[in-house]
Amino acid sequence: MSGFADVPIAPPPPMNAPQRLVDVGFADLYLSSDPDIPVLVSHLRLDGQPASEGPLVVLPPTLATDAARLGAKVAAMAGTDAEFSVEHDGIAYRCARIASPATREDAAGWVLRQIRNDRRTLADLGMPDWLVGELHRAGLRGGLLLVTGPFASGKTTTAAACLTDWVARHGGVGVTFEDPPERRIAGFHGRGPIYQIAVPQNGFADAVRASRRWAYRFALIGEIRSHETAAETIQLALSGATIVATIHGAGPVEGLMALAKFAAAPDEPRGPDDRIAAAISGVLHQTLARDRPEVRYLSFAGRNAPAMRTKIINGQFHLLADDLEYQTRLRGLGRANESF
Repeated sequence: MSGFADVPIAPPPPMNAPQRLVDVGFADLYLSSDPDIPVLVSHLRLDGQPASEGPLVVLPPTLATDAARLGAKVAAMAGTDAEFSVEHDGIAYRCARIASPATREDAAGWVLRQIRNDRRTLADLGMPDWLVGELHRAGLRGGLLLVTGPFASGKTTTAAACLTDWVARHGGVGVTFEDPPERRIAGFHGRGPIYQIAVPQNGFADAVRASRRWAYRFALIGEIRSHETAAETIQLALSGATIVATIHGAGPVEGLMALAKFAAAPDEPRGPDDRIAAAISGVLHQTLARDRPEVRYLSFAGRNAPAMRTKIINGQFHLLADDLEYQTRLRGLGRANESF
């Protein structure tokens, strides 16, 4: 177990400990081809409670047999795709190969994420009341709500909760563009349906163009990680729909800067900043602490919004840190309504 001396062991399992992965909660399962690396799991929950102070633990031994069965399915299905889905015990898993793109046939391991069927609302996630209310209002404004944070911080869970709440509260059609879907939220949600579309990263533009006549009110973009996805996401947000998208970033300002970097095209002299300024509605950054979200929110709906958008147009993203600090201070003083 070289290199994993500091990874905690999950608490000793009780006599009735679960023996199937479907009966526990977790974010990611790590299967390695190196026999010295144990099976690892992040954000493990047993009986609904976090199993460790840290995000990563060695998989409890009672689950080892089931994990081996799942690993055998992954090995049998693995071709040369970097990502694919596999079903095990009634649960779908998104499988991502840990390997160089040039040597995909020699995978060092796999990261497996559960694609759960449970539909969670924003109120279920433990968000502060002021933020839940603001995210609900964001669904009526149109534009782009960007959800940012580190890996395995619950970004997609929050984005899916936004989409389901918007459809249930405001009515209309919702659609997701994901590679592949991480939470199964397709179906009718009281006042409208949600359709989930599995889209390969290199087919995003074609999928968006094909959707233009679907007349949806809300859309979720699974993750922005290419120029094509960033550019089409911004264009969708400018078309009148309300869009929620995820992107990796260390904070709200950093998330916006990442969006601008992805959206920039070499042959575009002015860059995408003016379109981002027109499209953005808010930026939510979140991390997880014992599976509870810790959030920072940068709103573009308040009285300072025109000046904030001007900073983006001028490429002065770093100056938005002052606006974030001001809004955060108001919320800390119990004056959250003045920060929107």
